[in-house]
Amino acid sequence: MIRRMVRRLAYVGLLLCGVLGLGSCQEENGRAPVARFDLTPKYVPLHDGYTTVVALDGSKSKDEIDDPAGTLPLSFHWDLDDPALQIVDGSLAAAQLRVRLQGDRPTTVTLTVTDTTGRSGVRTGYVGVTVGAPDGGVAPADAGSD
Repeated sequence: MIRRMVRRLAYVGLLLCGVLGLGSCQEENGRAPVARFDLTPKYVPLHDGYTTVVALDGSKSKDEIDDPAGTLPLSFHWDLDDPALQIVDGSLAAAQLRVRLQGDRPTTVTLTVTDTTGRSGVRTGYVGVTVGAPDGGVAPADAGSD
């Protein structure tokens, strides 16, 4: 008798979910990880000619909802719009990367982070150019990344 009541309650619950279209009745499928990165320095001298090394660090990226302990691996993919990008250390598939840029214009940097279920998070930032030294030059506040 109890089993029958449990089955009826489950059936009524499913029926209500279907009729009322309640989203909370569906099982959660997970969330995409959050892509984060830091750039150091945030600016290279104008017409730098690939002399300044820029460190890209995406290690603060996390899958905080699905994997709050950070036990599952994330995969990384960097995309920089410098036509002749020079990789000094690391790879475009690593959390951390060091590169040299031409410095003829701001460079768009995009990091895509993918979790083990195939969900991806994307973050875009910029390496700006300045007429001063990369660490001490005067540069607009809105040109750097987050």
